[in-house]
Amino acid sequence: MQLNKKTLTGLAALGGVAVLGVPRIASAAVSDLDAADGMPWIVEDYSYPGAAEIEATRGIKLVKGDGGIVLADCDGDTDLISVESIGREWFCFQARRDNGWLSLRLDRVFLIGAGGQDVSAKVVANGTEQDVQIPEGELRPIGIGDPNYGVLLELRTTP
Repeated sequence: MQLNKKTLTGLAALGGVAVLGVPRIASAAVSDLDAADGMPWIVEDYSYPGAAEIEATRGIKLVKGDGGIVLADCDGDTDLISVESIGREWFCFQARRDNGWLSLRLDRVFLIGAGGQDVSAKVVANGTEQDVQIPEGELRPIGIGDPNYGVLLELRTTP
């Protein structure tokens, strides 16, 4: 059998179409397989790991965050964010990066310290939700004049 230039060109073109079409067919097969397995997709919901145990043992509800602010032991490190609540231990938080957030609920808060960087705290005090700005290294009283003091709802760090 003798192949001429025209036949070779046609075969090459047909081979190229076949090669280009294989990834589409393969990806469709994989997608169908994933859907058929019923395997759930992993979706990050930012829930705080171990939150139920922490709430049961320490009395603070850690809701969710981006990992930039985490509960830490109060060991005297002046870079930690510190929170004082009536009738409870001090709570400390480590800012692991410049921008971070943590949603939580801690009742009867009366003092927040910023530690090593600026902190913004969302609190409810005197019946009003407010954002309290706390510069690096400073303390801010919360809920002065409110018999229930304040409720801490969120901490944010900014560079």
